[in-house]
Amino acid sequence: MSIDMSVDKKRLELESIIGKINKKRSDSSKVEDSKSIVSGTELLESKALSYIPTGISQLDRDLGGGFAKGYISAITGPTNIGKSGLCVEAVIQAQKQGDIPVWVATEDFPRALAIARGVDMDNLYVISSADYGEITIDTLYDILYDNEKKHSRGIAGLVIIDSINALIPKADVDAQKNNGLEGQNQPGRRAAMLSKVLEAIIGRGMLANKTAIILTAHEHVVMGGRVINGIVPVQMSGGKTVEYLSKVIMRLTKMATAKLKEGAHEQVIGHTVKYDITKNHVTGILRKGDYALKHMVGIDNTEAIWNEARHEDFGIITTKRVDKKMVVVFNVLPEVIEFTGTLANAQKFHKENRDLHKKLEDRILALKNVKKKDRAQFLLDTTPDVTIVGMLATDEVSEAIPDVDSEEDSGSPESEE
Repeated sequence: MSIDMSVDKKRLELESIIGKINKKRSDSSKVEDSKSIVSGTELLESKALSYIPTGISQLDRDLGGGFAKGYISAITGPTNIGKSGLCVEAVIQAQKQGDIPVWVATEDFPRALAIARGVDMDNLYVISSADYGEITIDTLYDILYDNEKKHSRGIAGLVIIDSINALIPKADVDAQKNNGLEGQNQPGRRAAMLSKVLEAIIGRGMLANKTAIILTAHEHVVMGGRVINGIVPVQMSGGKTVEYLSKVIMRLTKMATAKLKEGAHEQVIGHTVKYDITKNHVTGILRKGDYALKHMVGIDNTEAIWNEARHEDFGIITTKRVDKKMVVVFNVLPEVIEFTGTLANAQKFHKENRDLHKKLEDRILALKNVKKKDRAQFLLDTTPDVTIVGMLATDEVSEAIPDVDSEEDSGSPESEE
């Protein structure tokens, strides 16, 4: 006997069955209002992604917008490569969009860099590393998860654990106290603790698409690994579970010609960092790139901000001709700034003017919250009535004024050759 039911009737009957199953599972679940079965529409709505930007335009595009909330991202690389520096930038970006970051400092918190980069220390909370890792993790649990109500608190928009290498299990601490250094050689203990920690965070829905977690991890040489073309094989610390549960893994290394120099004596002021996104289960984008990292300054994103502000998607920096002279227009708040001169000198004016740089960053952030099709009108509606003149700190105004035939004026980044 065949049963002929319309699609609507089938769906109603299935939804009734699913409702009973979900209620049964929810009653016994550790997560409040959890559903073991959801519709395709509910899945799409629940997975609408929001991001914590990195502060590096190219890297944000490669990651799909930055570090995705609701997921764990891992940054790995050798010591002193800039993992903590990238995390500081994420803190700055999180604060700009109204999120409160929490920093689990298992190593020394980079206080000097954070202050130099302008981190709002009043809206940053640092969990100092305790005697052993389990205490630190319990503290993080209490911040992320309401155990009584069985749901994510959703208060901290960003959590950074820097680094997982320094999370020492209680068993290791006790072994060292009782047996000295001989008691610490149990590599499986830390991996087991990290596995338990991350599985609990994911399994209990602690992130709830409201919190991004960034782990930093040092690398270690793979014993017995095959050396190919002089490259020694390395592996991220923390065990296979960390690699599995981290939906994004990014490796940082120094470029061969890494040193950044300035001045007549070519003083070294930083280095160029190369990034390689080796895993991305959020957007599927696997790319490589690089950025400049300056000592006690952090990530130098002046060129990235210039290019983004010049991009047609934003149009914040444009050019025009006035009396056969090129004028570069910075459409920022609270006044429009007009610079008479070449694009190269206008870019130099931007580099030496941190206040202008901050205004460009704020303008870009505001436009990112506007749909692309509405950005031009938004920019027009918010253009200030007041215009001021921008000038270089050095006396280069005469050479900064080209003839109209000496430089093209198109207003697009592609013409900046």
